Amino acid sequence: MADDKKKDIDNLTDHNYDGIMEYDNPLPGWWVWLFWGTIVFSIIYFFIVTMAQGELSPHGQLRREKAHWAKVKLDKLGEMEPSEATLVRLMHEPEMLDQGRSLYVGKCAVCHGQNGEGIVGPNMTDEKYRNVKDLMGIFEVVKNGAGNGSMPAWKTQMMEPDMLMVSAYVASLRGKNLPGKSVEDADVDIAPWPQPEKK
Repeated sequence: MADDKKKDIDNLTDHNYDGIMEYDNPLPGWWVWLFWGTIVFSIIYFFIVTMAQGELSPHGQLRREKAHWAKVKLDKLGEMEPSEATLVRLMHEPEMLDQGRSLYVGKCAVCHGQNGEGIVGPNMTDEKYRNVKDLMGIFEVVKNGAGNGSMPAWKTQMMEPDMLMVSAYVASLRGKNLPGKSVEDADVDIAPWPQPEKK
């Protein structure tokens, strides 16, 4: 019992607060190592996430994704000439339509709506078109613009494969008939879009 009291006295610190003595109880070693480990990890993580330009950084991952997509586009589209057959093929390839939708949302949705329903620009989901007589007409409007500049010409801001994919996506919206801003003085009797050739 006396040994226990002596040990307790040895563990007392020099701190004295209003007669209250403080024991020297160090934290467990594993806890201290864990604490310092989190500090070291946070410093390394900070440099990797916010400052590093290497392959592990988000910047590096984004570069890899862009490079991968550029290769996919080249493999899929190659040096294709813009044509009705190209648009028909792209309209029936889900991966290309997904990319076309991404481009559409980034470039066109502000005027034509997130789903093509029309805001300032006309509804792209009904059967009413202006400046379009056939499938290639969509590509021509995307490329060269229309309405004396109200629809901008994208040929100076987008690569041809991107314009093809956007055009294919817009063409794929036909017939969904979402409520929105329709064209008042629309061209009528536009034939249905061609279908892909059966193999």
